Amino acid sequence: MLGANQERFPTLTRRATELLNVVLPRLIAIEIPETMPEQGWGHWISELFGDAADISISESFHNLLDKIDARIEPTDELGRYLGQITPIAKDIALEKGNKVRIMTLAGSKGLTARATIVAGLETGFIPMDDCDPAEERRLLYVGMTRAEELLFGTWARRRRGPTARMGRTQVHDRRQLSTLVDGGPVESQDGNDFLEHVSSV
Repeated sequence: MLGANQERFPTLTRRATELLNVVLPRLIAIEIPETMPEQGWGHWISELFGDAADISISESFHNLLDKIDARIEPTDELGRYLGQITPIAKDIALEKGNKVRIMTLAGSKGLTARATIVAGLETGFIPMDDCDPAEERRLLYVGMTRAEELLFGTWARRRRGPTARMGRTQVHDRRQLSTLVDGGPVESQDGNDFLEHVSSV
């Protein structure tokens, strides 16, 4: 078995070297636009390699780039776009499972869902007491704008058990709705009343 591997490695090395010798000069010669092309970076990448005889990308990758272009946040930086390909591609793959996805606010950037629930909308959680309010506001904005159709927020006046101390040093203090959403266009309502209303519709 060792002998077979020894014979295969030089062949693989040679093929990888040949491929790099073809691809690298082509990549170095590419003139990257300073701003995002009108139809998106994914379309630009597809066009770049679409007609090339020596380098090509698969049809499934073309389709993936089209789907990413449709949901990505517009950016003039190609590097930022490339950094969003992996999480959005993973999100697209997970959608096929038709399951609930649990994400952090920061980790949800660039992803979307038909319905989004932002949990823990309490002062002490969002915003956290010891964090930059502007950054906390930005994170909440990211989470809330993931929803394509439905957005829900939840909070508790009191917490018990393992979550009782989270976001607060005084366990028995009543909690308050986050200052970032309090007084907004939608009023908070009792969860049980809301669920009864929804179930009766």
